[in-house]
Amino acid sequence: MSRTVRARSRRTPFSSNSAALLSLAALLAPAVARAGNDEAVLFGSEAAVTAGAVTATTSEGSALWYNPAGIAAVPNSRLDVSGSAFMLRFHHVSNFAQVQGGASVPASITEFVSIPAAATYVRRLGARVQLAAGVFVPEHSDYTLRQSLTGPDASRWVITDSAIEDDTHVGLGLGIDVHPRLRVGVSLFAAYRSAAGSQQFLGGVAGTGMVDTFSTTSSLYSFRAIALELGLGVQWAPTDTLRVGLSVRSPGVQVYEDWTVTEIRTMAATTRGPSASFDPVVDDGSGFGADVVTPFKARFGLAWVRGRASFSVDGDVSAPLTSDHDNTRDLNWNVRVGARWRLREQLLLGAGFFTDRSPYRAPEVVGPRGLDFYGATAGVEFGNTHTVVNGPAPALTFATTIGLRYAYGRGELDTVLIDLQNNPNVATGTITVHEVGVNLGSTLRF
Repeated sequence: MSRTVRARSRRTPFSSNSAALLSLAALLAPAVARAGNDEAVLFGSEAAVTAGAVTATTSEGSALWYNPAGIAAVPNSRLDVSGSAFMLRFHHVSNFAQVQGGASVPASITEFVSIPAAATYVRRLGARVQLAAGVFVPEHSDYTLRQSLTGPDASRWVITDSAIEDDTHVGLGLGIDVHPRLRVGVSLFAAYRSAAGSQQFLGGVAGTGMVDTFSTTSSLYSFRAIALELGLGVQWAPTDTLRVGLSVRSPGVQVYEDWTVTEIRTMAATTRGPSASFDPVVDDGSGFGADVVTPFKARFGLAWVRGRASFSVDGDVSAPLTSDHDNTRDLNWNVRVGARWRLREQLLLGAGFFTDRSPYRAPEVVGPRGLDFYGATAGVEFGNTHTVVNGPAPALTFATTIGLRYAYGRGELDTVLIDLQNNPNVATGTITVHEVGVNLGSTLRF
């Protein structure tokens, strides 16, 4: 669930222990399936085969995302369409719900998503200036969770949760050749974020053979927001074989949001005499503003290039951020290492290693804490060139990229612990995630 929606949907729990457990678990359930961090998706053929280590060398449409200075390095007009054809995510949470001194149940989710990761177009405006436009999808999630637990006194609890989340960036950028060894660039992005889903938590406590407490919580939510981000980049070649790259992305400023949360709570009890409660809540709103929702981020890269081979090392750092729209983010960093070998003009191989560390580590974080990913990529690019007509007309080059990506993540997550009196408590579980993805890309150069 979007953290914004998740924060808005918190309510004061019922006074009864059973209802408090209901509220606690309803809060915890949607936190399980948050997959990936800031670098969960790779854009473009270069990044797909080198684990994203492209800050100093990028020279295709995805430079708009990684380093806008690289737009000026694109040799001719080109159209790039790249995407993770599919991604499998296997989530597992130990002791997701447990009874003190008794049984526990894990939570496991297999998530299959298809992500249209990026589409970019680059066109030359002048001898030294090039324009790029693109659409990028850095995050997409689609999951369903179902779990049940038997507690003390034959109490039974059932959790269901489903959600769809999308994060889409639309951007424009300019790359300028200032000098044969120096390029600069600028980009502007509008980010559209959306989330929608539903949750249910229901259960009953049996006393003398009859259910004497029954509680349910059901909620539906939707959220949309628009934010703006500005990027700047530089690429410098101090020698014939050394490349240096630096790019920065401004904090994201949310200019509009729209949300709706509908939550219905029902409880019936006969332990101390018949009683019942029904508590429907609707929270919605929309408005314009200027709220910082993502932090300042900088990327730095070094690359050694010789002939048809290159070796790159990248690092990035994002500033800490406290926001009403998100969990508190700590100072965060990542590293990437990648290499490419062009065996011949129309055949390239590449491989790389990357980290995708979580910026969410504070104890009060809603969702996984310290869910750090480590992984590797490998890929191939192949293509062919065609002359459109006889004579001096420009040739068309078609290229296809196939990139494989694997990542392993491990972190902590708050879980539910039921004591012998059916009182809810918070425990700590371990969440592990395996990601397997295939990135397919197509390029047209003309």
